[in-house]
Amino acid sequence: MQAAFEALTGALPFIFLVSLRVGIVFASLPAPFGSVTPVRIRVVLTLFVSLALCAARQDGAPVIELEPVTLGRAALGELLVGAVIGLTVRVTLAAAEVAGNLAGTSMGQGFAASVDPTFGEQALPVGRLLGALMVLIFFAMDGHHVMLAALAWSLDAFPVGDAVGRIGGPGLLEVGAGLLARGLQIASPIVAAMFIVQLGMGLVARSAPRVQVFSLTFAVTSAVGGLVLFASAPAVAAALAETVAELPSLLSDALRGG
Repeated sequence: MQAAFEALTGALPFIFLVSLRVGIVFASLPAPFGSVTPVRIRVVLTLFVSLALCAARQDGAPVIELEPVTLGRAALGELLVGAVIGLTVRVTLAAAEVAGNLAGTSMGQGFAASVDPTFGEQALPVGRLLGALMVLIFFAMDGHHVMLAALAWSLDAFPVGDAVGRIGGPGLLEVGAGLLARGLQIASPIVAAMFIVQLGMGLVARSAPRVQVFSLTFAVTSAVGGLVLFASAPAVAAALAETVAELPSLLSDALRGG
Protein backbone atom coordinates (compact mmCIF):
# COMPACT_ATOMS: atom_id res chain seq x y z
CA MET A 1 0.00 0.00 0.00
CA GLN A 2 2.78 2.40 0.85
CA ALA A 3 4.59 1.62 -2.40
CA ALA A 4 1.44 2.31 -4.39
CA PHE A 5 0.91 5.57 -2.53
CA GLU A 6 4.48 6.67 -3.23
CA ALA A 7 4.10 5.78 -6.92
CA LEU A 8 0.89 7.79 -7.12
CA THR A 9 2.49 10.75 -5.35
CA GLY A 10 5.43 10.67 -7.75
CA ALA A 11 3.09 10.64 -10.76
CA LEU A 12 0.94 13.56 -9.58
CA PRO A 13 3.25 16.29 -11.00
CA PHE A 14 3.21 14.54 -14.39
CA ILE A 15 -0.59 14.25 -14.34
CA PHE A 16 -0.93 17.88 -13.25
CA LEU A 17 1.29 19.15 -16.07
CA VAL A 18 -0.51 17.07 -18.69
CA SER A 19 -3.81 18.42 -17.35
CA LEU A 20 -2.52 21.95 -17.94
CA ARG A 21 -1.74 21.12 -21.56
CA VAL A 22 -5.13 19.50 -22.14
CA GLY A 23 -7.05 22.17 -20.25
CA ILE A 24 -5.61 25.09 -22.21
CA VAL A 25 -6.50 23.28 -25.45
CA PHE A 26 -10.12 22.83 -24.40
CA ALA A 27 -10.31 26.42 -23.14
CA SER A 28 -9.31 27.72 -26.59
CA LEU A 29 -12.08 25.89 -28.44
CA PRO A 30 -15.66 27.06 -29.10
CA ALA A 31 -18.77 25.20 -27.96
CA PRO A 32 -19.23 22.53 -26.69
CA PHE A 33 -15.94 23.46 -25.01
CA GLY A 34 -14.79 26.95 -24.07
CA SER A 35 -16.35 29.32 -21.56
CA VAL A 36 -19.98 28.42 -22.40
CA THR A 37 -19.52 24.94 -20.94
CA PRO A 38 -19.95 24.59 -17.16
CA VAL A 39 -16.67 24.52 -15.26
CA ARG A 40 -17.38 21.12 -13.71
CA ILE A 41 -17.87 19.50 -17.10
CA ARG A 42 -14.65 21.05 -18.43
CA VAL A 43 -12.69 19.92 -15.37
CA VAL A 44 -14.02 16.37 -15.55
CA LEU A 45 -13.41 16.15 -19.31
CA THR A 46 -9.88 17.52 -18.91
CA LEU A 47 -9.16 15.06 -16.10
CA PHE A 48 -10.42 12.05 -18.06
CA VAL A 49 -8.45 12.93 -21.19
CA SER A 50 -5.33 13.65 -19.13
CA LEU A 51 -5.57 10.35 -17.27
CA ALA A 52 -6.00 8.48 -20.56
CA LEU A 53 -2.90 10.16 -22.01
CA CYS A 54 -0.90 9.55 -18.85
CA ALA A 55 -1.96 5.89 -18.63
CA ALA A 56 -0.63 5.28 -22.13
CA ARG A 57 2.78 6.66 -21.07
CA GLN A 58 3.05 5.49 -17.50
CA ASP A 59 6.19 3.47 -18.20
CA GLY A 60 8.11 6.32 -19.84
CA ALA A 61 6.74 9.17 -17.72
CA PRO A 62 9.50 11.60 -16.69
CA VAL A 63 10.16 12.31 -13.05
CA ILE A 64 9.26 15.91 -12.22
CA GLU A 65 10.95 17.38 -9.17
CA LEU A 66 8.68 19.17 -6.74
CA GLU A 67 10.66 22.40 -6.81
CA PRO A 68 9.00 25.77 -7.50
CA VAL A 69 11.41 26.79 -10.25
CA THR A 70 11.40 23.43 -12.02
CA LEU A 71 7.64 23.00 -11.72
CA GLY A 72 6.97 26.60 -12.83
CA ARG A 73 9.18 26.23 -15.90
CA ALA A 74 7.51 22.94 -16.78
CA ALA A 75 4.04 24.49 -16.34
CA LEU A 76 4.98 27.36 -18.65
CA GLY A 77 6.04 24.87 -21.32
CA GLU A 78 2.76 22.96 -21.00
CA LEU A 79 0.76 26.17 -21.35
CA LEU A 80 2.71 27.10 -24.49
CA VAL A 81 2.19 23.71 -26.15
CA GLY A 82 -1.50 23.65 -25.24
CA ALA A 83 -1.96 27.22 -26.49
CA VAL A 84 -0.36 26.38 -29.85
CA ILE A 85 -2.64 23.36 -30.37
CA GLY A 86 -5.78 25.11 -29.13
CA LEU A 87 -5.22 28.34 -31.03
CA THR A 88 -4.43 26.46 -34.25
CA VAL A 89 -7.76 24.63 -34.04
CA ARG A 90 -9.54 27.80 -32.98
CA VAL A 91 -8.09 29.86 -35.83
CA THR A 92 -9.05 27.13 -38.31
CA LEU A 93 -12.65 27.15 -37.07
CA ALA A 94 -12.70 30.96 -36.96
CA ALA A 95 -12.36 31.10 -40.75
CA ALA A 96 -16.11 30.38 -40.97
CA GLU A 97 -16.93 33.22 -38.57
CA VAL A 98 -14.74 35.62 -40.54
CA ALA A 99 -16.53 34.59 -43.73
CA GLY A 100 -19.93 35.04 -42.08
CA ASN A 101 -19.05 38.47 -40.70
CA LEU A 102 -17.77 39.60 -44.11
CA ALA A 103 -20.94 38.32 -45.77
CA GLY A 104 -23.20 39.85 -43.11
CA THR A 105 -21.48 43.23 -43.34
CA SER A 106 -21.90 43.28 -47.11
CA MET A 107 -25.58 42.40 -46.63
CA GLY A 108 -26.05 45.41 -44.34
CA GLN A 109 -26.57 43.43 -41.13
CA GLY A 110 -24.02 45.35 -39.12
CA PHE A 111 -26.72 46.74 -36.83
CA ALA A 112 -27.86 43.20 -35.94
CA ALA A 113 -24.60 42.23 -34.22
CA SER A 114 -25.04 40.34 -30.98
CA VAL A 115 -22.58 39.39 -28.26
CA ASP A 116 -20.96 35.97 -28.64
CA PRO A 117 -21.01 34.42 -25.12
CA THR A 118 -17.99 32.24 -25.93
CA PHE A 119 -15.50 35.09 -26.23
CA GLY A 120 -17.59 38.15 -25.35
CA GLU A 121 -17.25 39.59 -28.86
CA GLN A 122 -19.88 40.89 -31.26
CA ALA A 123 -20.89 38.58 -34.08
CA LEU A 124 -23.34 38.94 -36.97
CA PRO A 125 -26.16 36.43 -37.51
CA VAL A 126 -24.52 35.04 -40.66
CA GLY A 127 -21.25 34.67 -38.76
CA ARG A 128 -23.00 32.77 -35.97
CA LEU A 129 -24.69 30.55 -38.55
CA LEU A 130 -21.48 29.67 -40.39
CA GLY A 131 -19.64 29.27 -37.10
CA ALA A 132 -22.19 26.70 -35.91
CA LEU A 133 -21.99 24.94 -39.27
CA MET A 134 -18.20 24.84 -38.97
CA VAL A 135 -18.42 23.20 -35.53
CA LEU A 136 -20.81 20.57 -36.88
CA ILE A 137 -18.47 19.84 -39.79
CA PHE A 138 -15.54 19.73 -37.36
CA PHE A 139 -17.12 16.94 -35.34
CA ALA A 140 -18.59 15.18 -38.40
CA MET A 141 -15.10 14.91 -39.93
CA ASP A 142 -13.60 13.69 -36.64
CA GLY A 143 -11.71 16.89 -36.06
CA HIS A 144 -11.79 16.19 -32.32
CA HIS A 145 -9.92 12.94 -33.00
CA VAL A 146 -7.28 14.93 -34.87
CA MET A 147 -6.99 17.27 -31.89
CA LEU A 148 -6.59 14.36 -29.45
CA ALA A 149 -4.03 12.75 -31.75
CA ALA A 150 -2.10 16.03 -31.82
CA LEU A 151 -2.14 16.09 -28.01
CA ALA A 152 -0.84 12.53 -27.85
CA TRP A 153 1.86 13.27 -30.44
CA SER A 154 2.90 16.45 -28.63
CA LEU A 155 3.72 14.41 -25.50
CA ASP A 156 6.38 12.61 -27.53
CA ALA A 157 7.62 15.61 -29.52
CA PHE A 158 7.59 17.99 -26.52
CA PRO A 159 8.17 15.91 -23.38
CA VAL A 160 6.47 17.06 -20.22
CA GLY A 161 8.85 19.22 -18.23
CA ASP A 162 11.11 20.01 -21.19
CA ALA A 163 8.83 21.78 -23.68
CA VAL A 164 10.11 25.34 -23.23
CA GLY A 165 12.20 26.44 -26.19
CA ARG A 166 11.07 23.65 -28.52
CA ILE A 167 7.93 25.34 -29.86
CA GLY A 168 8.46 27.24 -33.09
CA GLY A 169 6.54 30.41 -33.87
CA PRO A 170 6.65 30.76 -37.68
CA GLY A 171 4.21 27.90 -38.27
CA LEU A 172 1.58 29.43 -36.00
CA LEU A 173 2.05 32.82 -37.65
CA GLU A 174 1.42 31.28 -41.07
CA VAL A 175 -1.78 29.68 -39.79
CA GLY A 176 -3.03 33.04 -38.53
CA ALA A 177 -2.01 34.84 -41.71
CA GLY A 178 -4.18 32.54 -43.82
CA LEU A 179 -7.29 33.13 -41.70
CA LEU A 180 -8.52 36.24 -43.53
CA ALA A 181 -7.71 34.74 -46.94
CA ARG A 182 -9.76 31.60 -46.20
CA GLY A 183 -12.65 33.64 -44.81
CA LEU A 184 -12.72 35.92 -47.84
CA GLN A 185 -12.57 32.91 -50.15
CA ILE A 186 -15.58 31.32 -48.45
CA ALA A 187 -17.57 34.57 -48.42
CA SER A 188 -16.57 35.63 -51.95
CA PRO A 189 -19.89 34.63 -53.67
CA ILE A 190 -21.99 36.73 -51.30
CA VAL A 191 -19.53 39.64 -51.24
CA ALA A 192 -19.39 39.70 -55.06
CA ALA A 193 -23.18 39.53 -55.35
CA MET A 194 -23.62 42.35 -52.83
CA PHE A 195 -21.10 44.47 -54.71
CA ILE A 196 -23.08 44.03 -57.92
CA VAL A 197 -26.35 44.85 -56.13
CA GLN A 198 -24.91 47.97 -54.53
CA LEU A 199 -23.43 49.05 -57.86
CA GLY A 200 -26.79 48.56 -59.59
CA MET A 201 -28.63 50.50 -56.89
CA GLY A 202 -26.11 53.31 -57.20
CA LEU A 203 -26.56 53.47 -60.98
CA VAL A 204 -30.35 53.55 -60.60
CA ALA A 205 -30.13 56.32 -58.02
CA ARG A 206 -27.78 58.25 -60.29
CA SER A 207 -30.03 57.97 -63.32
CA ALA A 208 -33.26 58.69 -61.42
CA PRO A 209 -32.47 61.03 -58.49
CA ARG A 210 -36.12 61.48 -57.51
CA VAL A 211 -36.59 57.77 -56.91
CA GLN A 212 -35.81 56.86 -53.30
CA VAL A 213 -33.82 53.80 -54.23
CA PHE A 214 -31.71 53.63 -51.09
CA SER A 215 -34.81 53.20 -48.94
CA LEU A 216 -35.11 49.74 -50.50
CA THR A 217 -31.41 48.92 -50.30
CA PHE A 218 -31.58 46.91 -47.08
CA ALA A 219 -34.54 44.81 -48.25
CA VAL A 220 -32.93 44.11 -51.63
CA THR A 221 -29.51 43.29 -50.24
CA SER A 222 -30.95 41.03 -47.53
CA ALA A 223 -33.14 39.17 -50.03
CA VAL A 224 -30.40 38.77 -52.62
CA GLY A 225 -27.84 37.85 -49.96
CA GLY A 226 -30.14 35.21 -48.52
CA LEU A 227 -30.77 33.71 -51.97
CA VAL A 228 -27.05 33.68 -52.79
CA LEU A 229 -26.26 32.12 -49.41
CA PHE A 230 -28.89 29.44 -50.01
CA ALA A 231 -27.66 28.75 -53.54
CA SER A 232 -24.00 28.63 -52.50
CA ALA A 233 -24.60 26.53 -49.37
CA PRO A 234 -23.12 23.32 -50.90
CA ALA A 235 -20.01 25.19 -52.05
CA VAL A 236 -19.66 26.91 -48.66
CA ALA A 237 -20.01 23.58 -46.83
CA ALA A 238 -17.41 22.02 -49.15
CA ALA A 239 -15.01 24.91 -48.49
CA LEU A 240 -15.49 24.55 -44.74
CA ALA A 241 -14.91 20.80 -44.98
CA GLU A 242 -11.73 21.45 -46.97
CA THR A 243 -10.53 23.82 -44.26
CA VAL A 244 -11.13 21.18 -41.56
CA ALA A 245 -9.35 18.57 -43.71
CA GLU A 246 -6.23 20.77 -43.62
CA LEU A 247 -6.19 20.72 -39.81
CA PRO A 248 -3.65 17.84 -39.42
CA SER A 249 -1.08 19.57 -41.61
CA LEU A 250 -1.75 22.93 -39.91
CA LEU A 251 -1.20 21.40 -36.49
CA SER A 252 1.99 19.72 -37.68
CA ASP A 253 3.34 22.97 -39.13
CA ALA A 254 2.40 24.97 -36.04
CA LEU A 255 4.01 22.53 -33.62
CA ARG A 256 7.13 22.02 -35.68
CA GLY A 257 7.52 25.71 -36.43
CA GLY A 258 6.62 25.54 -40.14
